[in-house]
Amino acid sequence: MNNVLIIGGRSISRMMLRTLIEENYPGISVSEADCIEQGLSYYAVQEFDGVVLEVNSTGADGLDFMPEIQAIFPSAQIVMLTGNFQDHLQAKAEALGLQFFTKPATLDKVNHFINS
Repeated sequence: MNNVLIIGGRSISRMMLRTLIEENYPGISVSEADCIEQGLSYYAVQEFDGVVLEVNSTGADGLDFMPEIQAIFPSAQIVMLTGNFQDHLQAKAEALGLQFFTKPATLDKVNHFINS
């Protein structure tokens, strides 16, 4: 994995996840988008092989945008991240072929995402 895009969530959550990735995987470039629309616009500038999407992203439910995100980033490893764990969210994410992690982001979760 070379380029990771983190979409949505609070800026502090994105910063913590970015720091975990950059400190443990210095060869990976990390970009942040504060909302889904901004994240989708990044595709015109750069390809990403990893996308972390907050379920409750600014202005939208990340799962509702998943078909569009998967179409734009077809070869990317995508993980849904949420602080609001509910069984039906996990089931929906897994039905879409996504990894599903609950907050907080930890090194173990990052390792699983990067190495899968």
